[in-house]
Amino acid sequence: MHHERRGARCRNRDVRLDSGAVLQAFRVRVTVFRLTFEHAVRDDTAVQTTTLDADAQPASFPVPLRIVTEFPRGRIPPPTVLDGPLFSTLMIPMRRGGTVLEVDGPVTAAALRNAQAFQEAFASMLPGYLGVVKIVPREVVAGPSDRGGAAVVAFSGGLDSTFTLIRHAKKILGDGSYPITHALMIHGLDIRRSKPGVFDKLRKHVAPLLDELGVELIIARSNVRNPLPEAPKVQVQPYAYSQAAQIAGILHVLPEDRFSYGVIGSTEPYHNLLMPWGSNPATDYLLSNDRFSMAHDGAAFTRCEKAALVAEHPTALRTLRVCLRQVGGNCGLCEKCVRTRLNLMAVGVHNPPCFDQPFHDDMIDAIELWRPRILYEAKETIAYAEAAGISAPWLDRLRSRAAVLSRSKRSRG
Repeated sequence: MHHERRGARCRNRDVRLDSGAVLQAFRVRVTVFRLTFEHAVRDDTAVQTTTLDADAQPASFPVPLRIVTEFPRGRIPPPTVLDGPLFSTLMIPMRRGGTVLEVDGPVTAAALRNAQAFQEAFASMLPGYLGVVKIVPREVVAGPSDRGGAAVVAFSGGLDSTFTLIRHAKKILGDGSYPITHALMIHGLDIRRSKPGVFDKLRKHVAPLLDELGVELIIARSNVRNPLPEAPKVQVQPYAYSQAAQIAGILHVLPEDRFSYGVIGSTEPYHNLLMPWGSNPATDYLLSNDRFSMAHDGAAFTRCEKAALVAEHPTALRTLRVCLRQVGGNCGLCEKCVRTRLNLMAVGVHNPPCFDQPFHDDMIDAIELWRPRILYEAKETIAYAEAAGISAPWLDRLRSRAAVLSRSKRSRG
């Protein structure tokens, strides 16, 4: 889900998220946070619990926070370092006025360096909203430099992750491809943990593409996005800015003797980056350590260019899932579905099998062209279609709407 930043409006939105009584005490300045980690196996499920405590604890302060990640039927050994738990919770003390984060376990030197740079990057993009915390691990260890293991792609079934999965699993880049053997799907990020049936529907929806590519699926269930059971929709760290860190934290606890790379598909292209944004080419790689590298892939491509690659693979056109609604597939009608349909039409694909309803031109009215990033993307879609020689009523309608919004913005500016 995209989040449009517009100065104070962005901050006001986060203030509303914090307005519940359960978070009242987060307004108290907490100076020292402490991170501990536990790994257990229960009923053939690996359960990893990251606990974040603090040195100030009013009655209403929701600590300790417990981030629980489960790997069903997963033979996941305990991690030897706590880089993953550090990354996945780091923005909580950054946001909550922490000055020190003590980690009760070993952290690699590379993770410590990168976590510092990661904090500095976001603190510079969001001054006054995020700060820099001094990280004090129990032990700092070196990591091996050999990167001979496989790669795992963070996979949602969307256009960005499908593009990244195809071009590396099929080795389109030759020796420059990441050796993707597994895809990680996390139940608790895009689809809430309270909707297991929806997540299972999504898993079945994308399975044909993974099977065709010979990529094995790893499923994780985590409450890292919403860890407060008494307020299950409240985010204690802003997901718009911490999404890559949350994903990287789970990728890092996968067996280090098997995997060397975690790959996240890009959201925006380099020439139209949305900053600050939780997954971007400037900060994703900072979530690496000497054992495991995080890669941000595909930022050189627009959504139409990504759609062109996906369109070459019939199975991917069936399994693509971009919907903003909690349906496990695609409604075909929401703003994100309609934009993706236009991307595909610009590359010559009408009514792909991932959408049940036929396309109608009036669906274009659902697109939020008042958002600058969406307007820019619409103009890219128009330019791509025009360069391909496409002439169609849908293109005329999109062009007309984009022109009206552009004139309106110029008149106000």
